[in-house]
Amino acid sequence: MSDEKTFKYDVFISYRWIEPDLSWVRTQLEPALKNAGLEVLLDFNNFVPGRAPIVEMARAGKESKHGLCVLSPDYVKALHGWVGLESFMLRSMDPTGTESLLIPFILRRTELPPHLELIAIDWTNPANHKHEWAKLLKTLGAINPGAPPPGPVVEKRPPIFKYVSLGVVVVLLLAALIGVGYKACNKPPVPDLITLEGTVYYQQAPGNTGLIAVSGVAVSLSQDSNIPAVRTDANGKFVLQGVPANGSKDLKFEYGEVAYTMPYQANGSYAVIPVDIDPARKFVHTPWVDENRQPCLPEYGLRAKYSKVFKNEIEFQPEPGKNTAFLTIELVDAPDTIILAADVLATTNDSYINQTLPNKDYKKSHTWKFDLSKATPRPTLLVCLGSDASPAEISSKKLITYYTLP
Repeated sequence: MSDEKTFKYDVFISYRWIEPDLSWVRTQLEPALKNAGLEVLLDFNNFVPGRAPIVEMARAGKESKHGLCVLSPDYVKALHGWVGLESFMLRSMDPTGTESLLIPFILRRTELPPHLELIAIDWTNPANHKHEWAKLLKTLGAINPGAPPPGPVVEKRPPIFKYVSLGVVVVLLLAALIGVGYKACNKPPVPDLITLEGTVYYQQAPGNTGLIAVSGVAVSLSQDSNIPAVRTDANGKFVLQGVPANGSKDLKFEYGEVAYTMPYQANGSYAVIPVDIDPARKFVHTPWVDENRQPCLPEYGLRAKYSKVFKNEIEFQPEPGKNTAFLTIELVDAPDTIILAADVLATTNDSYINQTLPNKDYKKSHTWKFDLSKATPRPTLLVCLGSDASPAEISSKKLITYYTLP
């Protein structure tokens, strides 16, 4: 449910499989939305038999432009179940609530849970149905905005006592109590959910047992999941919530262009960044500082509406017999930011050359080859970052710096 994508469905409906919500959604709401020219994804019609419900929920979120949560007291009571997973998944795709990807639809009066505190469609007052329906169709982009709205929800229970004798009713009630012939018309039971915690380490070259915690690593389940990835904090720690206890707990780790999968570790220690790169990367942890007194002179004809200049002093830690170092800076998790220019200062001109690798995007990465026998002990890097989106998008925290000694 993101921009720059063609969606198969206009709206996915999340609702309780309980009366009167169930009948109203299937016989009133879905036909009315389709009559307005909208493509509707409804589990009853579109979920594929034999697949896991959580898989189909994730597909619904990816293939639908909007999600419509039909709220009632029964819906809110079941937030620990499947409808809770659906609503949290939909909200995670628009956490700031700026794109109307998730629309609360209050069918029966109830309090909004915190994650659904968004401007809602209120269906509790029949006098406002026409107005609320017009708002909904406009938001969903209906091609037939004049389509009639669905009718009010009917909460009246079927008058079974009018047609069934008291003795039959007693027998039916007893049968229900002991579970004879009773089948729940609801969604499958909710799996137990657990939280995975751990620490991601940078593993040195073979023979070096030292481990360094790494921040900014994206951690997610290795199998396809609607659980969003989380990033490690300054101490390399992560907390991944909502993991099905009976599913795979193997994890995927992404750091820049490096990606690894590892089996679940009961001790929470994941030495994965990187385990098989030779030579090993030596990460530079000295912080970048603002250097806006320096002009930004874009290279390669690049342009950006906003720009900032940052500076960092690099201190190489050479090893015996190794006089060559490849120093690299990379932008990580910064889709709206590019490197406009980068240069080396405070060292002799013959001590380094620009050697950005052919498979790298020069707008996201720069590499220099240093002759350590000629370079000063602490050369300085200057980098100018740019963005057309906003000055707030430009941050040196999105830069990683490392060098290798081949």
